[in-house]
Amino acid sequence: MKTKGDWITRLQKMRRNIYLQGEKIARDDERMQTAIHTTGMTFDFAEKPEYADLLTATSHITGEKINRFCHIHQNKVDLHKKQDMTRFLCQQVGGCIQRCMGIDATNAVSCVSFEADKVMKGTTEYYNNFLKWLRRFQEENLVGCCAQTDVKGNRIQRPGQQKDPDAYVHVVERKSDGIVVRGCKTHITIAPQADGRELFTECYESFEILPFGPPPLHPGGRWAKISLFSIPLWITQNIQELGVHF
Repeated sequence: MKTKGDWITRLQKMRRNIYLQGEKIARDDERMQTAIHTTGMTFDFAEKPEYADLLTATSHITGEKINRFCHIHQNKVDLHKKQDMTRFLCQQVGGCIQRCMGIDATNAVSCVSFEADKVMKGTTEYYNNFLKWLRRFQEENLVGCCAQTDVKGNRIQRPGQQKDPDAYVHVVERKSDGIVVRGCKTHITIAPQADGRELFTECYESFEILPFGPPPLHPGGRWAKISLFSIPLWITQNIQELGVHF
């Protein structure tokens, strides 16, 4: 499994696009060390033999040993261990362990993509696409976090009624090979230490973005059928430098 050191090296290679009190800083800035130490515990304890049963699992797609924060729950035992692991780590750091929402979102995508393919009766490959992404997520021991909230603008109005349509992530163009989206999402505290983002129409944390569609909308809305996609983080960094933010 990739280690805490591997993860920190990944963070160090990312562009500086994090701002603290108006200053652009590196992801491993001295003022970020508490957050790095907290998330780093998910790597450190996984390497301790006495905690292997709690913090590691066997991948259902490769059969390899992986960090449980990258695991798709296969049964009730997995669910209980995930909760026990989270509780144990939170007790060790005295607060939030930061990494749990990423794997919660990943498990949700696993379920929804599988069920969507069944509903579409073989005309889609959502689940297979997800498994391709998941293999890398597990092999690289990526950190995933969830930021599922659109900025929403005027809360009284529906997404399609917003004066500024970018208050919600939405489709602006459909092409033969995919879609073009635009909009703004808010992320959670762990974002600067994430390898990518899982967006419930947003998620943040390792090297990937998994955006999910916004809340139920009126039929025919531009957002109604968009559920999930993945974007390598380096692409979003280039985009953000142009002033477009997820």
